[in-house]
This record gives sequence, structure tokens and C-alpha cells, in this order.
Amino acid sequence: MSNKRILVSGHISSQIEAWQESDIFSYGLVLGHFGGKELMVVHLARTPPEESEAEGKEPKSLSEIDPGWVGEHVKQVRAMLPGGMDVQGLFFVTEEDIFQNKNEAKVTECLKKLKTYMKMEEPVLWPVFHIRRKSTQVKVISLADPHKSKISSFDESDLQWLCLKANLILDQPSAFTEEKTNCPFKEKLDAAVKKMEFALEKAIMLIGGQFRPSSDQLCQPPVATSTKSGKKSGKKEQYKDDTTTTDASCDEYDGTMRTKSLKEFDVDILFGESGSNLDDCIVSDINSRMHITGKMCARAFVHRYATVEQAINALKMDIMRTFRARLEMHCDSLVGDEIQGDELPILHEPPRRVNIKLPHTPITVSDFLFPGETQEESVKAVEEMLGFTPNFEHLDDELEIVASPQHIRMEDESRAESPVLEKRALTNQYCSPLHFILSILVALAAIGGSYYFTMSEETQEDEVVIDEPAAFDETAAFDDEF
Repeated sequence: MSNKRILVSGHISSQIEAWQESDIFSYGLVLGHFGGKELMVVHLARTPPEESEAEGKEPKSLSEIDPGWVGEHVKQVRAMLPGGMDVQGLFFVTEEDIFQNKNEAKVTECLKKLKTYMKMEEPVLWPVFHIRRKSTQVKVISLADPHKSKISSFDESDLQWLCLKANLILDQPSAFTEEKTNCPFKEKLDAAVKKMEFALEKAIMLIGGQFRPSSDQLCQPPVATSTKSGKKSGKKEQYKDDTTTTDASCDEYDGTMRTKSLKEFDVDILFGESGSNLDDCIVSDINSRMHITGKMCARAFVHRYATVEQAINALKMDIMRTFRARLEMHCDSLVGDEIQGDELPILHEPPRRVNIKLPHTPITVSDFLFPGETQEESVKAVEEMLGFTPNFEHLDDELEIVASPQHIRMEDESRAESPVLEKRALTNQYCSPLHFILSILVALAAIGGSYYFTMSEETQEDEVVIDEPAAFDETAAFDDEF
């Protein structure tokens, strides 16, 4: 973050007021979105006590904070954030002067650990909120050049957002040689992550069913009509004509963004062929294969003046972040239960995504539930990692349809045992209502014909020989017609 304006939502002001009324030492992460000109803060996530710490042994002062635990909290929280949102800084609730030389060294140590765990380029300045009983102070700190660190300020604002929503149908096959088959399962999942990242780089994003130039503003606000005449007015009108978009979702900007804090866009992701060049291909015997399939939802939030490129990058960030997070969680759940290459095919079920709404804001965060886990597990995770208790009505766990586990068959099984033929054979065992009615009609016709010919033989015994050729002709005629 460069030296720009800091905006906070009303929810942040409520959090600050609640901490000012308490005497409990707290610290945690500043969550928000940086739009190039403004840093928009949406939540302050309190760092929970370490699991090894008994009750009553939580940090009581700045010197007792473990920077490594702060980094671990960063890792867990980032996996829960949607695209466009990230950890932007730290906050501390204490009467100590955290910006004194000795205390600021501890703050700087925590920021360095934060930077390490984020594995991304360092913003120019990190905002640090110091919350006291009677005041709240913000200082932006530069790790590269301490002389650029300075006291700043923040303003409360009604933040408005653009939300991008997308659904992906995953179908990602991977093949492994004998050497790769015997490698740890985590390495195979890492290869799948790299393959997804490569596919996203080549993918085409359609916003509202249309391809938009990357330099366009995602949602162009109406330009105020100027009553002044002259060159300035002419330039403004020309700018309006040049940036007008045909996207129908932006036509009602004036009627929606001024009354609501969120505007949604549906995004279709078109993946191309992932084939390699002939020179890059290696012919080798395949010992095992892995196939990742299923439905995956994506969410991203950007500021209302974001460009199409910024919005798409935020959506890609969300896809990669959640894809990597759920595979890592699944891999961690298999510790001590490594899969051997000679075992039968196994169906893995990584956790599914659950969306939870942040308090008093349209922004949603995510949790991941394994098969069999319930919404209560998500509530506990949010309470621990983000420091608030969500309402069940603000929790959506039906974003990703989970198919029931199906039996995985060996590829060399006979075609007669295929699911398609089994289903077809099962269908043929039952009679439809039409077949049942026709069978009854045929039976009645047979009974009626038998009764008719029996009565004819009794009443016309003398004419049997005469009628026999005629009966034969009728039968022959019937055969010809048939």
C-alpha cells in the first residue's frame, strides 16, 4: 500500500468502540481491499490464543506476542478470504505506546513474519492500528525504509463493492510415471495446482456473457452533466462517450450503486486446450493417474471503480487460493495414511466451500467442510479465526453440490459391467403402463377369438368343408398385408 487514504466501514467503528470499552489486551489482523488509491478496511480479526496456552496465560502485553503465531494466523485467515480481500496490516488494543522504539521493534518483527507468510510483494506501507480507551491512532510502517513510516488517519465511509461470481466444472486429468507414482501425495497435488494456474492464465473470462477489454472500467458510473460551457465540458462529454459499455448489468448503475453497497456480475470461464507443443512432449509408460472432477464456486470483491483487469485478477486469486487451500487441508487429513501405487483406485473427497457473511457488510468469507461436517463446524472456525459469531441465516453451504461417493471400477472390467449397461438392463426388467395395457388387450382378444371360433364350429358343422378354403384365403390375405 502506498501513501493513500484509509477508509473503514461502520462495522470497523463498532469494533473499535467495543475494544475501547474493554480492558483486555488484544491484537490481530487488518482485513481489507487495496484499490490503488484507497485502502478499504472491512474487518479486524482478533488473533486467538495458541492451542498450547492454558487459560490465563494469553499474552498480556506486546512483549509476550509470538510473531510465529501471528504468521500462522495469517495463513489460516487468507485461506478464508475471497478474491480481492487480503491481510493489509495489524492492530493492537493496549494502553502501551506501541510506536516507541522498543515496542515498535516488536511490531516490525510481527510485520516481517506477516510478509513471510503472505509470500507476496510487500506493500510500500503497512497500516498499524493502535486502539486506546480514548483514541485510535494509525501509523503506516515501511519495512524497506523506516524513514517513510508516519502517522496517518482514517475516515468512516459507506463502502460500495462489485462482486464477481463464477462456477467451475473441474475436469483435470493427470498422469504419473512409476517414479512419480511413488512420490508423496502432496507432490501430486502440487502438480495439480500448477496445472490449474497454467489453465487460468490461458482462460477467457466472459463478464455478463460478453468479452470486455481489460482496460475498461467494470461498472462505469454516470458522468455528471456539467452546466458550464467551454473546453472542460467538452472533454468530459467525450470521455463519457468513449467509456460507455454495452454490458446491460452496468446500465442501472445510477439506480443501484447509490442505494445498495453491492453489485454482482456473473462470470463464465472458458478454458482452452492444455496440450503442450510436440517438442515438450515426453513418451513414457504410465503407472498411475489422478483425475480431479467436481464443481467449484468462486467469489471476488473489488471497489466500484475497478477495471476489468483488476476484477479478473481478483477472481483468479480466489480460484487459486481456495483450490490450493482445500487440497492442502485434504492432504493434511491423510497424514499417516499415505496411498501406495499398487492399491485399488480411491475416491478422495476434499472439503467443500461454505460462504459466511461478515457483519454489517456484503463481503463474504469462506470455510471448508469435509463430508459429514455440519454448519456448526463453520461457526466455530469463524469464531476462532475471525473473532465473531455468524448467524446461521448468513451461512450458505449449498454453493457446491456434493455427489454421493460412487464405486470406482477398474478400467479393464468388461463392458457388460459398465454403469450404463447396468442401468439399461435394470430398466428393461420393468414394464411400462402402456405395455401392461397392451398385454391385457391382447389377452382379451385371444379369449374373444377363441370363443367366437368355438361357437361357429357348433352351429355350422355342415359348412366346415365349404368355408375352409375361404378361411385359408383370409389367412393368406392377412399374411400378405402383415
